[in-house]
Amino acid sequence: MNSTLCNWFSTKNSNVISLPVSSLLKLSGLRQCSEFPTIAEINNAVVTWHKGQWGGPKFKGQSTFSDGDHRYYEQIV
Repeated sequence: MNSTLCNWFSTKNSNVISLPVSSLLKLSGLRQCSEFPTIAEINNAVVTWHKGQWGGPKFKGQSTFSDGDHRYYEQIV
């Protein structure tokens, strides 16, 4: 079994994650994901959460950035 899947499943169903995080996962619909949410699923959850009125930044996967870019991920996004 994929270790990422095991970690996501055990984490999202754990009693040790904080109530705000657990609530956010449930309310956003991300808790229903059988695997760790994709970038598209996270972006869709944000738009849905804001009832289609989200004009803010979009999440991007680190793999979408150039290998030649030596900035930290936080600097890029």
